[in-house]
Amino acid sequence: MKAFYEGYRLHDLQTSWDRYIHVDAVMHVPGFDRQSWLEMDSKIVAALDDLAITVLDQLAEGDKVATCWVLGGHHTAQFLDIPPSGRYASFTATTIDRVKDHKIIDHWPDADFTAFLQQLAA
Repeated sequence: MKAFYEGYRLHDLQTSWDRYIHVDAVMHVPGFDRQSWLEMDSKIVAALDDLAITVLDQLAEGDKVATCWVLGGHHTAQFLDIPPSGRYASFTATTIDRVKDHKIIDHWPDADFTAFLQQLAA
């Protein structure tokens, strides 16, 4: 799981997805599937040129892994409809992932994404 998050820092989400996200993965967020999850996260990575992601804590039991992490960077490219501001923006998240065959098959994220958008648009 830690290696999956490393893909963000390396700006190489496609390789990370191919290696760590099951083709039948379910994203437990309304309106998102595996592909739209990748597309949204790719936009975040592209908008923050010095993106850093830090795993703060991680626990595993059986086939589930809980991860608490923070992502941040300077906003240097347009994100959604928000033009680049140059400001630092970050958000924290806790995810619970069910793993099958060494890949994420179920993903339950809880992220402070609204605060992130507010930081970008402020």
